[in-house]
Amino acid sequence: MADNLSKTHTHKGSEMNSEEIVAALRAKPQLADKLDLGEMDVYDISLVLCKQPQLVDRFDLSKMNGYAISFMLRVQPQLVSKLDLSKMGGRGISLVLREQPQLVSKLDISKMNGYAISLVLREQPQLKMHFNKNS
Repeated sequence: MADNLSKTHTHKGSEMNSEEIVAALRAKPQLADKLDLGEMDVYDISLVLCKQPQLVDRFDLSKMNGYAISFMLRVQPQLVSKLDLSKMGGRGISLVLREQPQLVSKLDISKMNGYAISLVLREQPQLKMHFNKNS
């Protein structure tokens, strides 16, 4: 079975599964030099970067999907310039703006439907002028 837990990575002659790699990098980011990060999936990368954003240049971010991008931006908004925001849909944009309203000018709010906009404005009413321009 090729699930998340069966993938292994080499670390000083022993093998670690993805869960162990993520836990190790979240606790000790300096281990990034000793581990093969190339096989990590989107979920693993997201978990690491949410805790250790300084490792962003160690990963192939082209793998990231809209959901993972939304997840990361909600926790680490400073990564906005490193991610392909065009992969985000309206729901993901709405989730980000509800927690990180300062990113409104970086995200394509035209992808949001009326319901998503109403959810954002309920929590971030100061963004109303951005949506009025977009209507």
